[in-house]
Amino acid sequence: AGMSDYVSKPIVQRDFYNTLAKWLQADPDSNLLAREQMNKSGEVVEEKPTQLPDLLPGMDVKQALKRVGGKQKVLRDILSSFNRRYSDAADQIRQECKAGCYAEAQRLAHTVKGLGGTMAAEELQESASVLETLFKGLQGKTLPGDFDRKLKQFEISLNVVNSSASQLLELMEIDRQTKEKVEKVAIPVSE
Repeated sequence: AGMSDYVSKPIVQRDFYNTLAKWLQADPDSNLLAREQMNKSGEVVEEKPTQLPDLLPGMDVKQALKRVGGKQKVLRDILSSFNRRYSDAADQIRQECKAGCYAEAQRLAHTVKGLGGTMAAEELQESASVLETLFKGLQGKTLPGDFDRKLKQFEISLNVVNSSASQLLELMEIDRQTKEKVEKVAIPVSE
């Protein structure tokens, strides 16, 4: 009745499916991912990918893509949602702390930590983890003396990632618009 295996966060799609295949006793060559999504070395590939930088300040873009199965649309949706919902997470945490809602501040730090992992934003993930740990068991107590320093480090990491996410979203949008224009002017070739 114990645990036989696990997949750690952030979940890498290929590892997740390979672990499932192992325990479902699937043919290892049949991989649960569609064959056209993987090359012979097991790397996930995407059709017509946008040329993106491997690294941006605060983010390992190559690793983030790997974590979402090479799907740029999924990464774009995550980045867009992150910028829309959590760009002011440091201010949100400050407000929750002023109201004495440490459990809500902990939940917010936990969410940003998870998203930081998915986006391969290690410094943001780590600084959010530090805050999450700080808030555990804090109900009714006062904030420790180094709280402001830890929140500032989180805020700096958050701002760097927000800026990089915005740059990446802009690159993806330019590429999407360019592809649309090319598709509109493409002339079918008769055989």
